[in-house]
Order: sequence, then structure tokens, then C-alpha cells
Amino acid sequence: MNPLPTVNADLTIPYGASVTISGASASGIEPLSYFWSPLSAFIDNTLLNPTTINLTESAIYTLTVTDGNGCSNEDQMEIIITVEELSVNPTA
Repeated sequence: MNPLPTVNADLTIPYGASVTISGASASGIEPLSYFWSPLSAFIDNTLLNPTTINLTESAIYTLTVTDGNGCSNEDQMEIIITVEELSVNPTA
């Protein structure tokens, strides 16, 4: 069994922003392949530290790493989306 891949702590970003995940690490028998899900949240979900698309809702993201022997393991992180409250200033 492979050691667990490690993803960084949960992230908080503003509504509509993208982020490059940094600090993810993995080990095992080379070559290693990476798969982040959900697929639709990433520009290229096969990178160890990918960039997301512009996100509009919080979600949990899973990194699955498979090694050269076909063994795999996974870790998860949450990206939390913050929304600024709109202020209304009515004029007459």
C-alpha cells in the first residue's frame, strides 16, 4: 500500500476566483499519476498541484495518486468560497 498523498490545508478564496493548489505531495514507485476530482473544477486535473477554474461554490476535492505498480491512495481538501454581502443604497 502506498503512503497517503498529502494535500495542503483547506483553502478559502473569494467567489469567482481560481487558485493554484500548492504543497501537495506524493510518493511511491515511479511513475506516479495524479487525478483530482471533481474533474470539472480543474484546468488540468492530472497535475500534482493544479489550478482550478473560477469557482463559485465550496466543495471537497480529492487527489488520487496511482503508482507504477497500480497501487493508489487518496487525500481530500476543501475549498471554501466566500461571498461578500452586497449593500444596497437606494436613491430617490
